[in-house]
Amino acid sequence: MKLKTGKLPNDLLKNLILANLPQTRREVVAGPAVGEDCCAVDPGAMHCVLTTDPVTAAMANAGRIVVHICCNDLAASRAIPLGILLVMLMPPGTDMERVKTFQSQVEEASSLLSVSILGGHTEITDSVNRPVLVGTGIGLIQPGGMVRSSGVRPGDDLVMTRWAAMEGTYIVATDYKDKLAGILTKTQWEEANALGSQISVVKEGLLAAAFGVHAMHDATEGGILGAVWELCEASATGVVVDREKIPVLSVTRELCFRFRLDPLKLISSGSMLIACQEGPALVQELQKQGIKATVIGRFNDSGSKLLHDTGRFDKIDLPDRDELYKISSMSL
Repeated sequence: MKLKTGKLPNDLLKNLILANLPQTRREVVAGPAVGEDCCAVDPGAMHCVLTTDPVTAAMANAGRIVVHICCNDLAASRAIPLGILLVMLMPPGTDMERVKTFQSQVEEASSLLSVSILGGHTEITDSVNRPVLVGTGIGLIQPGGMVRSSGVRPGDDLVMTRWAAMEGTYIVATDYKDKLAGILTKTQWEEANALGSQISVVKEGLLAAAFGVHAMHDATEGGILGAVWELCEASATGVVVDREKIPVLSVTRELCFRFRLDPLKLISSGSMLIACQEGPALVQELQKQGIKATVIGRFNDSGSKLLHDTGRFDKIDLPDRDELYKISSMSL
């Protein structure tokens, strides 16, 4: 059934979206309902941390991704994710199945992370030509406990969790599946698709915060190098990153080779960058919890952002648009 332009009808809102939301967290005083424009939460003695993120470059799994990236931002600040406000804007011609798919993904991801959907808005509009999902995340933190990107100190180790370009690999594999015949084997595609269940960094963010770190930043648009640049910019520090130490999956290398993408500049949710004094000890602690982690560089007070690559040093530039956008302009 094709949906008409305008906000989602109240009967569909009630039966399709509101009836299927995960159980509400106890901190939620007033949750979503037909006719209600606001929600309310009681943080008690905690402070609220807020973040917002759009999903514009992914199609097939945007509902899952929007929940994870909001919660990742919160975890990077040491906040425990509580809830999300979600806006879904769909182009004319969208059918009910597409909305159901996104809603199912939102329910799955929010249940996995124990966060509440606090409210939002769903609308069919000719202002967009593809689905745009925007999430606003709310988290709770002890007063004075916030970790910020500006906290990096010269001499800190730079620790990276998991692999570069996990989210980008997942998006390419799922949004362009019909274009990958002859490029990826069935096993490779399944490996890439499985990355969708690994793009949360909430666990490592909270573990690292408890260990004691100076700064954290989840690697989203602009990839690993973009996130490194932003950490340095926020903290007025320099860095030397060793390219050979940055973990990249073989399926990611294959996709990036085929589409002429730089995996270090490809959207990388699923990887947390962490600045701390004792990088090897943190790596060991994370690995005890089943989280791959690697020391990939060290911060300094030079102000220069450098990538060491086979005997030479290249400047890490201001992030340009993400590599993912190159694919949409290619003739595939």
